[in-house]
Amino acid sequence: IWTERNKLLHEGQHSTATVNFIKHYLGEVDGGRDKSVVCRVPIVSWKLPQEHFVKINFDAGFCQQNNKSCSEIIIRDDSDRLSIGFSSVEIECDSLAVIQKLKEKGVERSKIGAYICNIRTTCERYQHCVFHYVPKHANGVARLLATEGLKRNVETYLAGAIPSFAHKAVEVDRQQLGS
Repeated sequence: IWTERNKLLHEGQHSTATVNFIKHYLGEVDGGRDKSVVCRVPIVSWKLPQEHFVKINFDAGFCQQNNKSCSEIIIRDDSDRLSIGFSSVEIECDSLAVIQKLKEKGVERSKIGAYICNIRTTCERYQHCVFHYVPKHANGVARLLATEGLKRNVETYLAGAIPSFAHKAVEVDRQQLGS
């Protein structure tokens, strides 16, 4: 069930196999009475930051086999332009645990404590810094950058540009803004 759910959420692939299995199982349990099962997954897309803010989306990937990680960020302003030079930021991540740790006060002693401390210290440079949890598909560009960076074993820093493989993901965000 989780595999099918993740395929739907992260890859947009829909399979009826799990739904059919559940319907058949419920039919056996209920003595053959027909049960309608509806699978609804809310679709959340990337949204523009507040006016006069920039939005920082970040994601990270880790390959335990190779002991490698890759983290990437994308920064866009309230006009959906890639942006540098700003004083107010919204930081979004698709890990609720990370967002909660960023919002908490005090010393972070978890395995990702150094990263949390680094982000908090970086936020001190800005007049306003807010943290938001977003579902994975609303963090698609950052997720793609981190995943591809891990696969390609590359360390990249691009200011005002994105790699060619991410252009489609950025365009999808822009199309969803218009709808």
